[in-house]
Amino acid sequence: MNGAADNTARRPGASPDIVQPVGYTPKTASGKGKHLLRLTGWQLTSIILAIPVLAALWFLFAARSVVLEFVPDAQQVTISGGLSFEFGEVYLVTEGVYSVHARAVGYQPLDAPL
Repeated sequence: MNGAADNTARRPGASPDIVQPVGYTPKTASGKGKHLLRLTGWQLTSIILAIPVLAALWFLFAARSVVLEFVPDAQQVTISGGLSFEFGEVYLVTEGVYSVHARAVGYQPLDAPL
């Protein structure tokens, strides 16, 4: 070993440390797999909160905005067939097959693919 490294590891006036062997006992098979993943409380809370946030962000980036205009105005409009949310007159929908159902007083109901 390097003499300079040996001098920095020793305390002044102390004898060199002696390395002693230590016994080794391998873990038993019964204890294997018990604690593969240990999470603290704040880590678990962060993961639980991150999942819906990431799902919402995915939806916002993957969804398309759709505006439905009816002449005459429909009193009741619904979209079915997939994941969609209504924000006022705008619908956010992901890719998929959708159906539009609209109703207006005095007119036949509309059931059409989107």
